[in-house]
Amino acid sequence: MSKAKVLVLGGLRDDALTELKEVCDITVGPVGPVGHRPDDDRQWV
Repeated sequence: MSKAKVLVLGGLRDDALTELKEVCDITVGPVGPVGHRPDDDRQWV
């Protein structure tokens, strides 16, 4: 079974992020001033 892909935009404690990395494929994305990732065309609202 493949791991779920999760985009983390911030706000998680380091210990919670470590636990999540064990069960998911984590991407920690940079967030611009309006919540938009430069390499992604989706808007995060």
